[in-house]
Amino acid sequence: DEGRKFGLKLAAHLVSTSARDAINAGVRFLAHGSGVAASTIRDPKIVAQIKQRELRELYGGATATSNGFQDPAMFDDLIALMIEKDVLYEPNIVQVFRGIYPQFDEYQLEIHRVSMLPELHFLPEMFVRMWATDFPYPGSFPPAPDMRERMTKALENHLLFTKKFAAAGGKLSVGSDAYYHMVPGL
Repeated sequence: DEGRKFGLKLAAHLVSTSARDAINAGVRFLAHGSGVAASTIRDPKIVAQIKQRELRELYGGATATSNGFQDPAMFDDLIALMIEKDVLYEPNIVQVFRGIYPQFDEYQLEIHRVSMLPELHFLPEMFVRMWATDFPYPGSFPPAPDMRERMTKALENHLLFTKKFAAAGGKLSVGSDAYYHMVPGL
């Protein structure tokens, strides 16, 4: 409420809260597509696991796997709420789904090429090394076959939600958890 008095919008990086609950509480920016799965999964046991932060331990990553449990029939209702409340949505597709995203290898090569540009000589060597070698889920890259299958389904749902949101007039943002690694194409 205080932020709204000054025209500020509340952003959230949701881990155990549904997007619906966050939006109804005043959030107007959803980082990394977070909270969407908890709002679009019918199985209360899975939703409870999200709220208890158990999915990461069970499946190796919150967004990258929980989206695989989504019911696309539930997307339109959440999208309507997001548009009604003027919520900005940042899906973070490439970063979250590293390793299974179809252009991942191409983007990794771009990162390597860009990090070697002489014009960027001022960048600390430490960052250049991290850009070339960083993977957000150590021990799960490349994903094992069962994880790849779950992540592929999750990616399909994540992309479908994002496309439906944009087609309905929703506002998208670009971003990632890239506090030290490079995001290709930006």
